[in-house]
Amino acid sequence: MRGIITIFVLLFYITLLFIPPVNADYSYQDEKDPFIAGLLSAGMMGLGQFYTKEYTKGSLFVLADLVQKGSLILLIINFNDKYTNDEEGDSIVKWDEIHLSDKILILSYLAFYFGTQIYCVVDAMKSAENYNKLLHNKLISNLNFDLKQSSNNTQFSLNFRSKF
Repeated sequence: MRGIITIFVLLFYITLLFIPPVNADYSYQDEKDPFIAGLLSAGMMGLGQFYTKEYTKGSLFVLADLVQKGSLILLIINFNDKYTNDEEGDSIVKWDEIHLSDKILILSYLAFYFGTQIYCVVDAMKSAENYNKLLHNKLISNLNFDLKQSSNNTQFSLNFRSKF
């Protein structure tokens, strides 16, 4: 009977390892949601990294986003000057009328844009997961479990270090 009680108490203390105390430094409100991080990065590259407190990476992605938007403006200005017919007033240009070098430029821009956008969203989601792992590891490192046995009794102790 004593062995069953000992096992029950041991299992109870082990389950306490995964439940953070109320006054702990760690709270579930501090966790970063990977979906929100990805959604922010889909809106503007780098915002998901700022959300997960990776400011250097976020700044680089914001810079890349600004460079891409500037490149798009230059492409639009260049193609507007190149393919505008002043005589007819027709501003619609068919894909077949565009030169091969310009088609390659457009397609490479789109591939680079969507590639970096997808990479940024995936990176923001992974950054949120890494942030949560570090937060959880901080909680676990503050826990201390001790088991002492002597000839007539068994002592269990669970300690949690927290700042007040």
